[in-house]
Amino acid sequence: MGLVFSQMDKVLLSKFLSLGEFAHYMLATTIVSALYVLVGATYNTIYPRFSALIVGGNLEELGKLYRLSTRLLAIVLFPSAMILAVFAKDLVQIWTGNLGMAETVAPILAFLAIGSALNGIMYIPHAMLLAFGMTKLPLIINGILMIVQLPLIVILALKYGALGGALAWFTLHILYVLLGTWLTHKHVYIGLAKKWLFNDVGVPLGLSISGGLLAQYLCQSGELSTYVQLAIGAGIALSVVVVSLLLTPQLRLYVIRHLGGKEAANIRQI
Repeated sequence: MGLVFSQMDKVLLSKFLSLGEFAHYMLATTIVSALYVLVGATYNTIYPRFSALIVGGNLEELGKLYRLSTRLLAIVLFPSAMILAVFAKDLVQIWTGNLGMAETVAPILAFLAIGSALNGIMYIPHAMLLAFGMTKLPLIINGILMIVQLPLIVILALKYGALGGALAWFTLHILYVLLGTWLTHKHVYIGLAKKWLFNDVGVPLGLSISGGLLAQYLCQSGELSTYVQLAIGAGIALSVVVVSLLLTPQLRLYVIRHLGGKEAANIRQI
């Protein structure tokens, strides 16, 4: 079901779009797939650890790791997606050398990047459910999403073409975050849904959106070269990462210990 869910958009769009439009969609998809390097590495690290903690009966430590791993992935994933979304045109132009193609692919890439970032963050609760042996719940979530995905892609693709496919992906994963969070925390760590969604996901997401808006404002004049704009975007993204780290107590203490020494950490605690 996971394979069908992730590939359904491409199968359907290949039937509704012209070859040129489908090529633009696949180019954007290829660029966005870079985000899943971060997601895959995180998932492959935390899933075995979740399982070990459950087997050991250490549910308190599991809860802490669940929230911390979510925040860590969000801190890196959301600013990366912000760069892809805000500077989509520049990135495509640098890669292809074709301005016309860059202008066409940019909005597709932007919506796919945001949707994929939302999809990526849901790998953490997915890993926890599987670690608990709860395979039925992810199956239900995927089933609901696939039922929604089919008509959504068809309707939007017929109206907006390749951009419609990207809009469907973006809309679907907003639903995924809301539905997945609600259903997950009805069965495990009941009552944690709001904290997880607003604090662990919402704070890094809000900072990334703010950084993206700032980058767009600073670069909107068009007088700066492409590489200067990308450098500004990278600087803002790095700033978002640092601020997000410092707003997370466990991560802030870790940074203080390793950058300022244990003495600085002790002073900060006092």
